[in-house]
Amino acid sequence: MVAKPSRSQGRGDETKRMRRRELLCGVVVLLPVVALPAIAVADSPVASFVGTYNYAGDKAERKARNAAIDEVVRRMTPIARGIARGKLQEATAIPSHVTFAVDAKNLTVTEMESLTAPLDGSAVKVKGYDDADMKLTYEIAEAHIVQKLKGDGKGRHTHYALPDQASLKVHVHVYAKQLPIPLDYDLTFARPKSKGSRG
Repeated sequence: MVAKPSRSQGRGDETKRMRRRELLCGVVVLLPVVALPAIAVADSPVASFVGTYNYAGDKAERKARNAAIDEVVRRMTPIARGIARGKLQEATAIPSHVTFAVDAKNLTVTEMESLTAPLDGSAVKVKGYDDADMKLTYEIAEAHIVQKLKGDGKGRHTHYALPDQASLKVHVHVYAKQLPIPLDYDLTFARPKSKGSRG
């Protein structure tokens, strides 16, 4: 004759089965939330940009930027030139570094200030140089990021490109209804060399 399980033993077995089901359900629910964002970020073209790049432009590059500002100002009325040159110099000051940071949903680029917007290209409101409301978006492709700031009759497009893993090329395009022509100039940045590297 086979002995029948006691009531307490039956309740214990049922409790164990319920705990196993809860654990299994927890694994099924948590895996998509925890694992998928990490995979998405790693596979995104923006992942290769992550990190900090220090300004590495030479005297000729800085001179070319100043010449581009002078060309814009030269086309303005004499009375407006002094004020316009000062504002353009200040608004396009060369940052000492550029930093890219990314999470599952957003990209943050930090120069003089940090600008954060969704990876999917959606627009967000930010404050511009003169504290005016502007729309910020990021366009992301392989080895390229375009940051677009658009306000009322003015804006700035900053094109970041990675020719290799050590350097960052930046092209800046500034436009405004008050300017006779857009302002365009190029900047060069580089990743800091590791302590163990030579040269």
